[in-house]
Amino acid sequence: MIRDEIRRLPDQLVTEILNQIILRLVLIDPELCRWFVLDVFLHDSDPEAKADVAERINVLIADLP
Repeated sequence: MIRDEIRRLPDQLVTEILNQIILRLVLIDPELCRWFVLDVFLHDSDPEAKADVAERINVLIADLP
């Protein structure tokens, strides 16, 4: 349901929302962040987009204390 509602927004806003979700959720639970963003939010996205986002999440996780 969340994914469907967010997809109704303009692409630029969807990107900003996704970035904020990643930045906040990765601090709470990195594995939950990866699962939510890749498997739920980007479920229907092409593999390249998923790989790019996965790499961003990995960089954020690597920078955590």
